[in-house]
Amino acid sequence: MKTQLTHTPFGAGKLMMLVSFCALLHAASGQGNTTQAAITLTFKNFIVPAKADYFYQGADASGIVIPSQGTHQRWDYSNLNKNDANNNAISYVPANNPAYPNALRQFDNSFLLAGLPIAQTTMEGNNKSSYHGLGTHLEKQAFPLESITGNPGDSLIIDKQDVQEPHQVFEKYPVTYSTSFHSHSISKTGFHLSIAAFGLDHVPGQFVQHTFDNRDVLGWGKVRVPTESGPSKYIKALLQKLSVLKIDSVYLAGQPAPAALLAAFGVTQGETTRSFYQYRFYQENTDAYLINFSMDPTFSTITGLNYDTKYVDKNPGNIIAAATDANASFSPNELAVKVFPNPSPSEFTISFNNKSGSKASVVVFDLYGRPVQRMETVSNTLRFGKDLKPGTYSVQVISNNEKKVINLVKNE
Repeated sequence: MKTQLTHTPFGAGKLMMLVSFCALLHAASGQGNTTQAAITLTFKNFIVPAKADYFYQGADASGIVIPSQGTHQRWDYSNLNKNDANNNAISYVPANNPAYPNALRQFDNSFLLAGLPIAQTTMEGNNKSSYHGLGTHLEKQAFPLESITGNPGDSLIIDKQDVQEPHQVFEKYPVTYSTSFHSHSISKTGFHLSIAAFGLDHVPGQFVQHTFDNRDVLGWGKVRVPTESGPSKYIKALLQKLSVLKIDSVYLAGQPAPAALLAAFGVTQGETTRSFYQYRFYQENTDAYLINFSMDPTFSTITGLNYDTKYVDKNPGNIIAAATDANASFSPNELAVKVFPNPSPSEFTISFNNKSGSKASVVVFDLYGRPVQRMETVSNTLRFGKDLKPGTYSVQVISNNEKKVINLVKNE
């Protein structure tokens, strides 16, 4: 049986309805739509540089509202009051340990074992799948235990070792609104313990730590934070919820350590020793969070606050309603730099308020801080980057003794 086709002529009214319908589809598809949408963090725009110095200014939590969840949120935390007790700093350098060939960067820190500060170097990596931890390196360390046991001959010796910790994921790409992930990693740190009262003489042991990490993106919108010059502009951001639990166990000669010994060290076998409950705001083009809210286990009370002081307003593409062309106005009293398009699959155009006739130095660095392009110009605009390979970079502009740095992403 054939289907009969009929032809119905379009009147002017129906034609206008069709045009309106197509326009709605066009807007819904995101083409030509300037309305803010949820950002998506990926390997290409969640930059994890090999060398970086982050500083987070502490703030008072009293009277601060817990971030609201959902879409199209407007979070204004630009009036936070400083509280240096909650300051936090971290310095990364390029990884240089052959035991971790896939590591990108490392940083020095410490953890507590029976109240003793154990120094270590933590290794991190970043690839198309995730930003993740790889483990730690420890040098040999010896601690007298007389203050705990009363015997001057007792000691704890941490062996020189590389503690591999696979499956430790910090961000699993892509990260956007309503995504979530969970990871479980295990680290095993070796030591030798001598305690005469328990008949232990350089007995080998292991400190075993299970880490359970849960992360959920619960909101998106725009956020403001404090800066040295006043409130920042509104920045496109994601709100992420973090729950991190660390469960410790101690083994001697392959067997669980006796309860009496653990009690002397203030350790309970197989119970949570450290936990982190946090809300964080993230933007594109830096892995530094904008604000971190430390929370109680029920996420009903803010127990601590700190916020980024170095990467706010550094990426024009993150600013709500930011200008994206070379005609944007600049303040005459400060070097202002814009790069567009960013990300770009080919060339970038850099625009800055260079004073007439003065020379500006432009240097492009890779993730390892190595210069890959150098240019000089007396113009206000410059095109560059056509020969750069896909990846993440930073461009530094120096003019009239002022310096600005902007992160770049070269698409494939």
